[in-house]
Amino acid sequence: GNLTVTTRPLEITADDDSKVYGDLYEFDNDEYSISSGDLVLGHALSLVLSSDGAAEDAETGSYDIAIGSVEIMDGGQDVTSNYDISELEGTLTVGLRSIEVTADPGQSKVYGASDPEFTYDVTSGGLADGHSFAGLLDRSSGEDVGTYAIGEGSLRIEDGDSEDVTDNYDFTFVSNDFAINPAPLTVEADDKSKTYDGDPYTGFTVTYIGFVSDDNESDLDGSPDFSGDAVNATDAGSYTITPQGLTSSNYDIHFESGTLTIDERTLNLSGFTAASRIYDGTTDVTGTDFSDDRVG
Repeated sequence: GNLTVTTRPLEITADDDSKVYGDLYEFDNDEYSISSGDLVLGHALSLVLSSDGAAEDAETGSYDIAIGSVEIMDGGQDVTSNYDISELEGTLTVGLRSIEVTADPGQSKVYGASDPEFTYDVTSGGLADGHSFAGLLDRSSGEDVGTYAIGEGSLRIEDGDSEDVTDNYDFTFVSNDFAINPAPLTVEADDKSKTYDGDPYTGFTVTYIGFVSDDNESDLDGSPDFSGDAVNATDAGSYTITPQGLTSSNYDIHFESGTLTIDERTLNLSGFTAASRIYDGTTDVTGTDFSDDRVG
């Protein structure tokens, strides 16, 4: 009779595995199992595994792991043809790459100034090789003094070809507050002067130095008021004018004093009738029936 030798069935299954987006996956070519059948004692199996997901730029998702170049050797002899080989693909899963970005704390500006470009740091995880950030952070709206949350804005991650690859990242943004601080404003009492008339001076005014944008005195709370010894002063001399009475949440107000000068008044005499006298070498004179323009 005849002895028929048939091929030996052998089923090879590639192992499932995973990697993080942006990493290169390198096969050792031993990531498989014999899921059915077996090798003849003394035979050695070699193969090559491959997957489109192994590349660094493979996007997140599931990729087949293919088995190729299967070879079974008996010592130095290739006996592959004596096997009926079935190859079952595995799955390589490319997962999201984790990265955390935190807005830098302590960012601020002075009321009325333009916003700076908001800064940030990577506080956990990292970018894949060749990737970089693009876009800008933003903040919640408002221009008055206060704190405003810094937001993610248009911040994104791009690859070396400037393609947006943010969807391949588990991207976390951590906010911090942006502060708008009061602008300096000087309220300076204007210097004033008058000639002595016996009445207190009432026409005090101030000059504002430091308003920003289109602000003016109407944007302040209160109204100018004055203290100091210039208030109610009537006699000739120099007096301090101290402004006060104004507040604002958007301005750090500094008050500067001015000076009120009350000049002496020239006293004029009229209708003077000088008494006659004998020359004695002096300029003293006496008289009667005069009037003057003194006040009060």
